[in-house]
Amino acid sequence: MASRSGVVKEITLRHVIIRDFESRRIIIPNSTISDEKIKQHMEFDISHDCDITTAIKILRKQALAHTLSIDNRTLDQLEEGAKLVPIKLVSLNDSSVKLRAWVWTSSLEDAFIMS
Repeated sequence: MASRSGVVKEITLRHVIIRDFESRRIIIPNSTISDEKIKQHMEFDISHDCDITTAIKILRKQALAHTLSIDNRTLDQLEEGAKLVPIKLVSLNDSSVKLRAWVWTSSLEDAFIMS
């Protein structure tokens, strides 16, 4: 499906209507939207005293064990050895270190439950 953007004009029980930059109406059935996979960003603050490598291993293990987590990697990503749950250090705060994990789910509802 081609990527499109615009302003949401209407949300109904059956579809979403978007007006694009050329003033065209784009109607997206809710069944199309609900079939999409969702990437959930989960952030964790750990103490400066914590071993970051150990914290990342624990977070990844817990994310992989979650029943709603799915593998959304492409064949290229698998061949490159991409992690199923990427986790990065995203900021150093005064009292903590912030880690962010990216976990994929099958639906928006699953992403909400997982968060």
